[in-house]
Amino acid sequence: MIHFSFKTNEESYALCYEIVECMMREFTIEESEAACRINLQWSDMDFLDEDDIRYHETPDDWAYIIYYGHSSRWWARKNDPTLKPKPIHENANKEPIKWIFVPRGQESFIMKKTLIDILLDPYSTEAEKDDAAIDLGEHFEDEETIAVLLKVSNQNGIGEMVAASCGESLAYIWLRKSEINYDQLLLLKEAALHEALSLIKAHRYDWFAEYERRLFSQREFEKNDVQKGQQEG
Repeated sequence: MIHFSFKTNEESYALCYEIVECMMREFTIEESEAACRINLQWSDMDFLDEDDIRYHETPDDWAYIIYYGHSSRWWARKNDPTLKPKPIHENANKEPIKWIFVPRGQESFIMKKTLIDILLDPYSTEAEKDDAAIDLGEHFEDEETIAVLLKVSNQNGIGEMVAASCGESLAYIWLRKSEINYDQLLLLKEAALHEALSLIKAHRYDWFAEYERRLFSQREFEKNDVQKGQQEG
């Protein structure tokens, strides 16, 4: 019997089991990996309601969605050699994780690690990074998550879509916590800054006004510093 990290009934267990079998058949992976991928996909999402939206997809479709990701457009790329499964690594050396049952209560830790790995992986697609940035902002608000989103938003060569999603996620985190870090906000640039400020201005105009005040003070300080240097030169 397969152990899922979310509650199931007889009908939903049968669907999940079919998804596992399909992944094993289609992708030549072990049962433990297939089950772990499902656990990561649906962590903390009990499957008990007869009207659950998960019944709206076939087991085969779910197998591809879970294995390749929603944004991969797998249905149009089944013969595409560049179509890769969602990357999940143990560490920066790309050592694969050992696929095991994820005990209930530990899914969030593994989910966050998986999303961060995808966001930092140079081989992840822009769509995968974008999904990861959005999911991090929706599910987590700790300092590690904030630091990663800040880092990625300012990376050289990062796509505008990913940078914007990082900025948006940071704003969501600050709004959800009702606590903003202006020093971090001032580090954002271009698309990331635009998205963050759009949300902040719409929901906490007082934060936006304070940001503008601090930005003005920072620019004045830099301007005076330059003028002082020129006079001394």
